[in-house]
Amino acid sequence: MPLGFWPLPGHGSKSDIDAATARYQEAYFSEFEGVWYHGDHVAITRSRSGNGGGLVMLGRSDGVLNPGGIRFGSSELYDILDLCFSGPHAEHNIVDALAVGQKIDNGMDERVILFIRLPEGTTLSTELEQKIKFEIRSRRSPRHVPAKIIQVTDIPYTLNGKRVEVLVKKIVNGASLTIVNPATLLNPECLAFYAEIGATLRLEVA
Repeated sequence: MPLGFWPLPGHGSKSDIDAATARYQEAYFSEFEGVWYHGDHVAITRSRSGNGGGLVMLGRSDGVLNPGGIRFGSSELYDILDLCFSGPHAEHNIVDALAVGQKIDNGMDERVILFIRLPEGTTLSTELEQKIKFEIRSRRSPRHVPAKIIQVTDIPYTLNGKRVEVLVKKIVNGASLTIVNPATLLNPECLAFYAEIGATLRLEVA
């Protein structure tokens, strides 16, 4: 964990430093008040031969989808979309997608929101939405089926070419855009839409 996000005190304007401090708090201390939360699953191993045990890092926990207690990775959805909705022979094409979990029932459960980017000039139809849900249900399970499928004009990526799932999940669940460090993203301007649609989605489950 870094000591802070840039700019640190003494190295920028007050507004920039305050924004960096807010991002830092949101990144590491927003999940549980006053408790550092690193966002990874770990397995604690027992002591062997007096070594005191240790930790095995298992990967990100805040990027895992968990509707109704059924845990799965977003790649399980992306694989279906790639298989059924890409290539020259596909009836419908999906250019890109992003799946995140939205908290419901006062945070006790979540529903899956699937954002999709379609070819230019194409609009998400009821037929395509039903086809997506059918393929996911038949090739995975009913629990994998997104509660909402929403068309977007852009999917956010990091400078390293990774989908920005965790940040979008936080924004959809009410985090402010002030947590965003635009210098780390390829297309930070598209996050304004996710903040807007997130407000609408939260009203649906309030």
